[in-house]
This record gives sequence, C-alpha cells and structure tokens, in this order.
Amino acid sequence: MTQTAIVKKILDKETALVEVERKTACGGECSSCGGTCSFKNKLSVVASNGVCAAVGDSVVIESESVKIIGAAALVYLMPIIVFLFGYFIASALGMTETASIAVSVLSLAAGMIMTVVISRIKKKKTISFSIIGIE
Repeated sequence: MTQTAIVKKILDKETALVEVERKTACGGECSSCGGTCSFKNKLSVVASNGVCAAVGDSVVIESESVKIIGAAALVYLMPIIVFLFGYFIASALGMTETASIAVSVLSLAAGMIMTVVISRIKKKKTISFSIIGIE
C-alpha cells in the first residue's frame, strides 16, 4: 500500500519521521457530512529513508499490505465471526430465540475483548514503512 507523506524530521541517515494525511469517510470534508469529526487526519510514523529525502519533501511511502489487511480482519471480522458462532451454537443446543440472541451478544463482547488482547500482543510487531520516492 502506498501513500503520500511529508518528511517532518530526519532521525538518522537511514530513517525519517513522516506525517501521513489520512482521508476521512467523508472524503476529507468533515463539514460536508453534518457532524463533528473526531477522526485524526494526520499520523506520524517512522519510515526507512533509502532515497535520502530531506525535511519538507513530499514523498511516497509504502507499507506492508499483508499486515494492514490482517489488522483490519482482526478488528472487523473476528467479533462478527464469534457473534455468529455463539448464535449458531446456542441455537444448535436447542435454546430459545431470546437465549440464542443473548448468547450471541455475549459472544460479541467476548470477541471484542479477544480482539483487544490480540492487538495488544501483536502491538510489538509494528507495521514498517519505507520511503520509495520523492514527489
């Protein structure tokens, strides 16, 4: 995955601190959706600087797509899968509809807790960024 960023600081001869401007769900125009957006538009990350970019340069950075997709799957899919699993198991055990829904909601909460725990364990394995070009 590639994104455009601005070099904010050179940390050493091989790494730089870059600021990436992320797009919001409303396309960057938060006022157009009628709400107050609490989305953090700018994210600072450390990137390897193999192209000798200087402070202020607009650069293209690349990140490992596999790790980003894995993180998104963990956050979005795991709770839903556990939710459905809880419902079908409760239903297969002959529980009433109300009991099955209650079990599925509890399963959803457990899935969210598992997601938080796993993401904290995986936090040590950060996504790496590399500057691949200067614009």
